[in-house]
Amino acid sequence: MLPHSEVDRDLRPLLIEYGPERKSCHAEYPFQRLTNDGIWELENAERIQQRAINSYVKKSALLKHNVAGGFTPEVFLRLCFHIRH
Repeated sequence: MLPHSEVDRDLRPLLIEYGPERKSCHAEYPFQRLTNDGIWELENAERIQQRAINSYVKKSALLKHNVAGGFTPEVFLRLCFHIRH
């Protein structure tokens, strides 16, 4: 699991360089959205409340509550297995 602060630091430049042009960049969106795909999970997310249905938690809340994210154990193991072979 990686704290959002680390993910934000590394993901923000990638989104700016390779993502569509936009006024502002929000690395917290994919950090949370990946949970919908069943490949990513969040730790300490129960400490924060969604602002509204289909809405994202503010970056400040993710940082305040030290929310971390990472691949589910199944996905992580598959990725590790494929990298070694």
